Amino acid sequence: TNGSNHKFTGNIIAVGGITEDIMFYVNDLLILNNPKIKDGRKLLVFPEGDKIISDSVVFYADGGGGANTAVSFARLGLNTALIGAIGEDYSADSSFRRLKKAGINTALIQKFSGIRCGLSLIVTAKNKNDHVIFTNRAANEKLKITADSLKNIHAKGIYLSSLSGPYWQSNLNTLFNWATKNKIPIAWNPGSAELAKGLKALKKYFKRTELLIVNKDEATELALSAGIKKQDLPALLELLGSSGPKLASISDGAKGAWIIDGIKSYYQPALKVKVKNTTGAGDAFGSSLFGGLMIYNGNIQKALKLALIRSCAVVTKIGAQTGLLTLKASEKTLK
Repeated sequence: TNGSNHKFTGNIIAVGGITEDIMFYVNDLLILNNPKIKDGRKLLVFPEGDKIISDSVVFYADGGGGANTAVSFARLGLNTALIGAIGEDYSADSSFRRLKKAGINTALIQKFSGIRCGLSLIVTAKNKNDHVIFTNRAANEKLKITADSLKNIHAKGIYLSSLSGPYWQSNLNTLFNWATKNKIPIAWNPGSAELAKGLKALKKYFKRTELLIVNKDEATELALSAGIKKQDLPALLELLGSSGPKLASISDGAKGAWIIDGIKSYYQPALKVKVKNTTGAGDAFGSSLFGGLMIYNGNIQKALKLALIRSCAVVTKIGAQTGLLTLKASEKTLK
């Protein structure tokens, strides 16, 4: 089914991947510097030919940027629909049931026969909590969003996470055109396919983006694509702030996060927590920031605090959705 002719009226439409996550924790994982990677990211390395033993494995955890953010919005009490794609297998059925149980409107999820649900293998260095994700997008590659599928949809905001597959660019154009026509603000956390296009190509979308959400590595990648050598945080903030979005945010793990509104910048440190796994932290941060702006009537500093509280809670649990706090629990910490 293509999700057309379904009605939805609510707060948020989340758009993005739906996956089943299998998480391996390993001790024999080396972390090395690599001078060939310009943005400074390190390498997670396995010895060739070794059998790597894991004494901690988590099966069937829910994941994917679309599913993670939809669940996050729902736990904030926001009426949420999800546009994504699933296959026809046990994982797809389980994910679909759990999304409905989480209170998410699933009418816009596209289902495809003869293909499995998306799958990710997440390997984490147990001593450092750094991870690498091996992913098979599977049904997510089939997602095709048309203007017809959006004609009965009414929402106060769209949250767009990573898109992939042969239709990702047409999906992007359809969503931005529809949102612009209907004056619906878009929060956008671009993925690797979008970022690979470079800053120059993305500016036309940034100019129609209410909130741009990237981490420091992604901001650095955009700067490098534009030939900009200065990559300290103030320079990156200034670059993104001048590239078109109404608001731009940069997160940097345990160091906290920044927002620029074109004139003024805001900063919030991360909470000091015991990290178990960082999978899903970015989705929790971005969705909480956009949701917080909606809940707190555009109060940037309060929304930023909410985003750090909820993303820090996620990294204390195993799984991208397990640690997502309700609004009530978040506000206890906020106070």
